[in-house]
Amino acid sequence: MLRVAVLVSAAAFVVAACTTADEVDQSLSNSAVGVIARGCSLVDAFGTGVALKVDAEFSSPEQTFVATSAHTVAGANEIVVRGADDKEHLASLVAFDADADVAILRVDDLVLNKLSAGTIHRGQPATLTTWNPSTGFDRRKVRVNRPVSVTIEDIYVEDTVTRQGLEINTAVVHGDSGGPVIDNDGQLLGIIYATSRENQLAYAVAATEITMLAERISEVPVNSGRCT
Repeated sequence: MLRVAVLVSAAAFVVAACTTADEVDQSLSNSAVGVIARGCSLVDAFGTGVALKVDAEFSSPEQTFVATSAHTVAGANEIVVRGADDKEHLASLVAFDADADVAILRVDDLVLNKLSAGTIHRGQPATLTTWNPSTGFDRRKVRVNRPVSVTIEDIYVEDTVTRQGLEINTAVVHGDSGGPVIDNDGQLLGIIYATSRENQLAYAVAATEITMLAERISEVPVNSGRCT
């Protein structure tokens, strides 16, 4: 889990159209997965991921694309996801961006509710979903404090980059990376990648950054880079 200090406030966005409570519950209960990455150490790295609506000409209805944090899967030689069935499903890495700290996985044998990108505004209520291999899924109500443009180092601490994202009013811990922030219309606002230095706030990469990477997904697996 990274820690963020340098923040610049961005402009607010428009609220998305309303959705029923049952549809939102479905988005929360069947869109997130646990992510496990193996190969960088004797202990598995883990985080959370979320299923995306992806328009790729080579994709099929049986495939699900999952967004997670790049630093969770960097250097892995095997990546698996766990859904509500608690079974491991092998995943292929099909997009990787060390600057945005976003990776996209393809899972061929797991059907999930796929989310579209939502819009962000100050004070917006949302739900954060995280996963832990010991305790499973956790969902908590949060609030978006503000949209932000964050200046931070890339996942390899080599270059200074800028990420569009959001600040939310909750503490997060190691392993919460990739946790989806979903608005009350069942749309994805972003995924967690960092905490504040005081661990009182959390920061997420905006869904717009994720959808830009989704436009560049590969038909074949891509390199996971080196371990962080």
